[in-house]
Amino acid sequence: KGGYKMYTQVVNPIEMEFTEKSKLIFSASKNNKTEEVYVDIRIHVNSERYSGPTKKGITFPVDRIEEVQEKLKELNDMLIAKGY
Repeated sequence: KGGYKMYTQVVNPIEMEFTEKSKLIFSASKNNKTEEVYVDIRIHVNSERYSGPTKKGITFPVDRIEEVQEKLKELNDMLIAKGY
């Protein structure tokens, strides 16, 4: 309480246009209690009803980022092999 921030951004977020009314936000934050850093990839929407982050996204420890990248590449290679 008293204004304690649980998380602090460690780098500036990176945005990627996703659709006309949404974007992916890639960010990394440090848990101020445990000092652990987490990567967050989340959809942000901009509509008349709501603007901001959605529940659709993933968060994982920064030390797993290379593994996540490898799995995304593996998925991409499988999709390319299928003609997508």
